[in-house]
Amino acid sequence: MSPYPPCTSEGQKYDVFKTWPEQLGETGYDVCKVIEKWNSNIKVVPIVWNMIRPMYWYTNRVWVNLDKPDGVVVEVPKIGCVFR
Repeated sequence: MSPYPPCTSEGQKYDVFKTWPEQLGETGYDVCKVIEKWNSNIKVVPIVWNMIRPMYWYTNRVWVNLDKPDGVVVEVPKIGCVFR
């Protein structure tokens, strides 16, 4: 069983341009809870900002980029890919 919910990129059930700019500087744990509350079908993945990660586009995933483990958010969380 996959740890991620089914990807909906074909049907685009989620707002694929959704971002959370107001979460910059907040603790990673709190931001993950905010995003999960917005949509419980999205997998929220906290990660240190310079870690290697897959570059696949998923409309059911949000990377929460932190300055350090258990740190604060350093990049605006957005649905899908981490790169601009």
